[in-house]
Amino acid sequence: AVSQAGDASMRRGACLGLAELAESTPEEQLEEVAADIQASIQKALCDADDGVRSAAGGAFAALAKRDLVGDGMPGANGAETEEVHVTLLAQIDAGSEGALDGLCEVLRARPELLEDVVPLLMEDPLSVTRCSALAGVAKALAGSDAIEDSVTESLGPLLVAAAAGAQGAMAEDPGDREIAAAALSAAEAMCQAVSVHGVYELVCAIRGHLSIDAAAG
Repeated sequence: AVSQAGDASMRRGACLGLAELAESTPEEQLEEVAADIQASIQKALCDADDGVRSAAGGAFAALAKRDLVGDGMPGANGAETEEVHVTLLAQIDAGSEGALDGLCEVLRARPELLEDVVPLLMEDPLSVTRCSALAGVAKALAGSDAIEDSVTESLGPLLVAAAAGAQGAMAEDPGDREIAAAALSAAEAMCQAVSVHGVYELVCAIRGHLSIDAAAG
């Protein structure tokens, strides 16, 4: 396990050890301890030290390469494990410090998980916390194919929420105004995360949403 106490270099070393374990252990033996390794990695993903989180991301990638991350694995007490990103999203909702950084490390290691994460972050009703998390994810994965593929899916609801606030439709509720501002920040972060090669698709997506809004108005 990766202890949260002690020197950060020791915690980084523990994560590197977990990565080596994940890479070199025979499959049958690894299957027996994979859930416990995942639990240790998950804690390290939320570490206060950047280097520890990065090393934990590497260990997660190594375990994922062996196809031994996710739900359904029996843990030490017989309980089935959850997907790491699902657990981290719950921790983000609960205000857990470091959970967003951990989620970003997971997505760097397995960017295909963004297909699952973005819809979860965009679940209705939008919240300030999840909009902020989406902005953080966009900044962390800026320029990647995965984030560019997610722009079209997320942009519409974010622009609708932001426009509603700008038009004063939410003026009576400060909480709704906060959501509108957070949605606008998330939309900006998603747009800024698109590389120069994805600008055309981004413009088409924005024009498409503007056309829909105009037709609805």
